Amino acid sequence: MAAGSSGAQASREQPGLQEAPQPEDFVYGEDEFILQGVTWPAATLSRFDQALLGAWQDRMARGLFRYRLGELPTRILPGPMRLVAQLNIQRGAERRRPQAVHSLTQPFDPREFNFTQIRPGEVLLHLRRCPLAGGGPAPPDRVLVVINVSPLERGHVLLLPEPALGLPQALTPQLLRAGLEAVLLSAHPGFRVGFNSLGAS
Repeated sequence: MAAGSSGAQASREQPGLQEAPQPEDFVYGEDEFILQGVTWPAATLSRFDQALLGAWQDRMARGLFRYRLGELPTRILPGPMRLVAQLNIQRGAERRRPQAVHSLTQPFDPREFNFTQIRPGEVLLHLRRCPLAGGGPAPPDRVLVVINVSPLERGHVLLLPEPALGLPQALTPQLLRAGLEAVLLSAHPGFRVGFNSLGAS
């Protein structure tokens, strides 16, 4: 009986660990790139959008995030740019404290937070491109699409090269290509990609 109680407690503290969902192996080709402009309101979601958002919602339902993301107070600011402002108090209060950064070129440090520490259930997709027909820098063999456990918005994910390689957080031509191809796979006008360098908060 004590062992059962202990297991239930562990399950509550780290939800999703015992029955971690398996990530989808998402293989894509150039024929899926959306090359025409995508505008609001969002049209039909692409295969990539559906896979990403479906898996993201599943992980939210399983409690794998630091907080439940509900409706956020949102305003469109006055002015010609019509910037959108959102208030996400939980992210400010409950996100992991950023590590100290001493150099933008500091090497991978296994003692600090790094992406080898992500839980299996946090991985949504293994993103792999069909072999390239043309030239240019090939994208990494596999990019993981992982939930941001402190999300800014619905569908907030991280694109990671294989974390087990212990690479420093630096942008390469291959990773840039992988990010651009993720944008081309999405039919959602709100899909954006940014590079979060060391020292960014």
